[in-house]
Amino acid sequence: MSYFDEATETLPREQLAALQLGKLQAMMTELWGRNGFYTAKWKAAGVSPADIKSLDDLGKLPFTKKSELMDDQAAHGPFGSNLTYPVEAYVRMHQTSGTTGVPLKVMDTDESWDWWGRCWGHVLAGAGVTSSDRLFMAFAFGPFIGFWAAVEGARKIGAVMIPGGGRDSQQRLELMRETGTTVLCCTPTYALRLAEVAHSCRSRFRGPRCMPANPAPTSPPQRRASRAYGPRSVSTMPAPPKSAPIPSNAMSNPAAPT
Repeated sequence: MSYFDEATETLPREQLAALQLGKLQAMMTELWGRNGFYTAKWKAAGVSPADIKSLDDLGKLPFTKKSELMDDQAAHGPFGSNLTYPVEAYVRMHQTSGTTGVPLKVMDTDESWDWWGRCWGHVLAGAGVTSSDRLFMAFAFGPFIGFWAAVEGARKIGAVMIPGGGRDSQQRLELMRETGTTVLCCTPTYALRLAEVAHSCRSRFRGPRCMPANPAPTSPPQRRASRAYGPRSVSTMPAPPKSAPIPSNAMSNPAAPT
């Protein structure tokens, strides 16, 4: 089994819980009084960072709904009050997909972007991706966060990242063949589209693993992608707003599209 950060991934449960608590307390302390959205929300719930002394105290924290973040961003545009630092401290802006409403704009500092990369480092390592792999990103690279963070994750594990933006499906398949792609990163529906194009062109890829990101790993598109690419296809859990994805299941050797 491969690890991205073996020291933390193999911690005994008690030490892991202590690490999680320390990170939670540090984050809340950093946000308190700086981040308008969460400071107001916690105050309304009658809770402060000092009240979180163990993981059992998580129940004191109020849930946050995506609709709250959307309403806040609409009222305090363009980025909302869910910012901990002045806008000048941020170096990147991305958006959520907008599948269930107006896309949320998400700002990142150098530090938080590094966190995104580490999250995807865990995702890729958990899927068996190593520094010897060549990852093809079949992604448009617009403002949607999508596989932007996967690019950073590929850099973290030392794998070769091959951008696939600005190309149609046949051109992407040809570039994958030319570069010896071993891992394909895309959505399940687009993985199926590539399989269809490869089949129609009699171009059958047996090397790349398919790594689609999808809200439901057992959804019909995901199951069809698994059949098309074989037992080495992998799905990742979706990223909730302001968060990063985690690996959900891994399977093993792609078959030709059928």
